[in-house]
Amino acid sequence: TISSFHGTTHASNLDIKQSRGQFQLDVFYLLKIRSAFDDLASNLESIPAGRLRTILKSILNGFNLEVHSEAASNYIKTYDTHTASQIKIHARNCKEYAFSMVEFYDSVDRRHVLERNQLEFAKSALSAAVYELDLILKLIPSEDRNAADLLMLQFGHSSS
Repeated sequence: TISSFHGTTHASNLDIKQSRGQFQLDVFYLLKIRSAFDDLASNLESIPAGRLRTILKSILNGFNLEVHSEAASNYIKTYDTHTASQIKIHARNCKEYAFSMVEFYDSVDRRHVLERNQLEFAKSALSAAVYELDLILKLIPSEDRNAADLLMLQFGHSSS
């Protein structure tokens, strides 16, 4: 892990390669969340609220936004503390928007698709979460982002 050699000047190349590979895997999961948010956005009008809530919770828990954004931030912190703290801020914002949607779905009739005004709220909260996630992804070095993109392609998804 990064913390195990943080502060030493003679970390082995293998340690650095492994942690960078892990970092790229964390970015891959952030890209998967982004892709899942897109899928959710395209189905907001046709899926009952209860199902939307279940999907959203499984995106947040299954791909674990918090763990992967924290890990990405910790990796970047080894060479850029400002960018690392920006990632943490955007991740917190993204999570808050996403959880406001979960709470919102708790407050509406779960058996029905969203009504027009409810749909507007759901769309704006989701696009705010996507916006914050995109800000995180923009802070990822392009080489690492590309490596994560290749993983997405291997598993049948692409973020581009």
